[in-house]
Amino acid sequence: YGDNVRVIRFGDSIELCGGTHVSATGQIGFFKITTETSVAAGIRRVEAVTSEKAEAWAYEQYDTVKLLKDVLRNPKDPVKGARSITQQLEKAEKQLQELKKQQTANLVDELEKSAETINGVNVIRKKLQTDAAMVKDIAFRLKQKMENLYLIIGADDPAGKVTITAMISDELVKERGLHAGNIVKELAKEIKGGGGGQPFFATAGGKDSSGLDRALNKAAEFLK
Repeated sequence: YGDNVRVIRFGDSIELCGGTHVSATGQIGFFKITTETSVAAGIRRVEAVTSEKAEAWAYEQYDTVKLLKDVLRNPKDPVKGARSITQQLEKAEKQLQELKKQQTANLVDELEKSAETINGVNVIRKKLQTDAAMVKDIAFRLKQKMENLYLIIGADDPAGKVTITAMISDELVKERGLHAGNIVKELAKEIKGGGGGQPFFATAGGKDSSGLDRALNKAAEFLK
């Protein structure tokens, strides 16, 4: 600013101004506020475009709406069409979650029935085609249902991630000194990976799915 400063008053607010940037309001033309944000307590920042940039912004918005209508197969009301698709996706997501819950419950029952007894321990060793989240859910459900549980699951999910999960009942951790973290650390060598965790629950990741069978067979050695 120079020695003389332009001052503008808006109600009780007094602002310094660098001066106008057009010689006539006609040069401004179309005016569109594009953003309005908070920059500090009680202070807002408003940004806008005018003249040719405002026209370019309007054409860009038009092109976006046209493209959206094309994607939605040209509905008369694109907003209504978009909402309809969103509702359909939400419904499909709920159905998928229900299906996963049922699939998990079925796997829990199947694994419980497959348990074998080794030295007084209920042992479950299984290879599954599923993701780590479902495996964890299955492991904790089985821990609640079964005593003296020694669970080892090898998973090769659709994304190509190879994991080994170990769940051990608290009584086995205390009475027999079993440690899930140490066990998966050893088993992970078979899938060319690594991992660890708590005494009762641990996971490991690797990149060689062909080693899952070897890892599951090796898991029984820790009970001898």
